[in-house]
Amino acid sequence: MAELTDQLTRKDEASVVVRNASGSLPAFALLHLHGRLERPILALLPEADRAAYLVSDLEQADPVDTPVLHFPASGIKPYDAERMQDPSADIARTDALQQLAAGFTGIVVAS
Repeated sequence: MAELTDQLTRKDEASVVVRNASGSLPAFALLHLHGRLERPILALLPEADRAAYLVSDLEQADPVDTPVLHFPASGIKPYDAERMQDPSADIARTDALQQLAAGFTGIVVAS
């Protein structure tokens, strides 16, 4: 964990890719990094279900209530023009963008 923190603090605009972390390890790693770096962190996951699980893990594993913001997938399929879209994802995305614009400093989880 110390090596990961050191790698992120070497540059102003640092990014790190972590793959094959299982269970609640990603949540604990993100919480540790956020506590050490004291700046917003973006966690980008390949699937919406995995993002939702990470949000849940972050909320349950955090003893200091680090703010967690879920930026959900749009749910729009590019080749399905006939289908009526559920507006709940758009509402959640708009809310997340408003919080980011207002200076959100926690962990953002997106897919």
